Amino acid sequence: MKIPRIIQKSGLVMTLLATLASCSLQLNENQQNPSKTKRNMIPSQTLLEQTIGDVEKDLGITFSSPIKISQDNGLTYPHYENGTIHYPINDQTQDLDSYQVIRHELGHAYVDQIRPRESESTPLAINGKGLNLQEFTKLTPYKDTIDRIIEEGIGEYFEKGVTENGKPLNEFEDNLGTANPYKLGFSLVDPLIDAFGPEAIRYLLHNKPITACSIGDLISYQQEALSQLNY
Repeated sequence: MKIPRIIQKSGLVMTLLATLASCSLQLNENQQNPSKTKRNMIPSQTLLEQTIGDVEKDLGITFSSPIKISQDNGLTYPHYENGTIHYPINDQTQDLDSYQVIRHELGHAYVDQIRPRESESTPLAINGKGLNLQEFTKLTPYKDTIDRIIEEGIGEYFEKGVTENGKPLNEFEDNLGTANPYKLGFSLVDPLIDAFGPEAIRYLLHNKPITACSIGDLISYQQEALSQLNY
């Protein structure tokens, strides 16, 4: 019998708590040497292959095309495009958890596998993790704004959705212009992918909201998606 992912999350969290409680000495050692807890390993093809295996196991998916990684120092932040994760080594990325970053970018790779992007947004929109939705809208057409919310939400789920939960949408301020698209996107897709896995990802990519002017619109869309997927 398949265990719902939301229950798996709870079990994983309890296991993690038990492990932390029994490893206090190791934790103290890690605090003295942060590099042991921050998996900021060199983003190599070996690390990528390991991460792909972990993601496929965690989410029950399969990547149908080869993916490679390139240390492209022409960018500011990591970025996936056309089968390659471009991962620059610089002041902005040296303290990142490279394993978690690769998991996030694999979310974009899976999006491309299901529905190749019709076009890329501007480099600033791609690299600007701190941009809010209002700024995204100024840079890209409305459709690209919705794409970014959903696609970054899927990326965040690949990165942390196995063990973490997004906060309820109704806890966001009712102003899409000031929302963080990564946090908002994760909260939008998290309960859907928890309950329906890859089927929910396909739904999200092929049934996007026609309009979303408020948090209430996104809540209605999320509820409709849950209803349709459960039909």
